[in-house]
Amino acid sequence: RPGFVLAAAAVYALVEIGLALMPTWWSYALALVPVGIAALTVITAANTYVQTSVVPEVRGRVLSLYLMLFMGGGPIGAPTVGWIAETFGARWSLGGGGLLALLFTGAAALILRNSPAPIPGGSTSGKASP
Repeated sequence: RPGFVLAAAAVYALVEIGLALMPTWWSYALALVPVGIAALTVITAANTYVQTSVVPEVRGRVLSLYLMLFMGGGPIGAPTVGWIAETFGARWSLGGGGLLALLFTGAAALILRNSPAPIPGGSTSGKASP
């Protein structure tokens, strides 16, 4: 399941980079459709993964942290992207965002590849769940 989230994130990043390279307004408008589909896929897959991979006892706490990071990214990221777009142009803000998404997806893939396999029940402590 984390592989699907990572694959969806990589597709989103690549499609966003492609969006930055669109030569005309119409091609840009048409390219927004796959970007939207990829974004919804990433959001849905990540949300589903978080909800189904956490033990029920702490699911509410984990979801609150997840949503805090997810929703709280806008107030931090939006001014940064706006500054990049104003300083370097809109293509750079889109392409840079896609490149960062691709780099972070690759980093997450490396971290997950080198982490121990999860124990059934959502616990990684090595102790059997009651």
